[in-house]
Amino acid sequence: MEIFLKRAEKAFIAKIDEEKTYKYFADIKRALKLIPSQFSRDMGSEIPRLLFKISQSLSDKSSEVTEGILKHIIIFTQVLRELTDNSRTEIHQVIMKQSQNQYRS
Repeated sequence: MEIFLKRAEKAFIAKIDEEKTYKYFADIKRALKLIPSQFSRDMGSEIPRLLFKISQSLSDKSSEVTEGILKHIIIFTQVLRELTDNSRTEIHQVIMKQSQNQYRS
């Protein structure tokens, strides 16, 4: 997990300011550690891989889009932490309900 984050971090540093990148990645690492165990094996390990994959195609993205990606990753990890009190069935039902609502509009 740490290896993917380190590799991704280098590409983000090249695209946006070094200080901003370090701040975002520190927030992401902190948020990943707070993800509950029921999600950490599935989602927690995939987030660094996703960041690494995204980092390989940053050349065609603006710095604003690049920062937006990092902000959304942080938000996503925080949402996972907030879902701790729900069972997997409840979470699945909420996702299905939301996706159907978006599909209709």
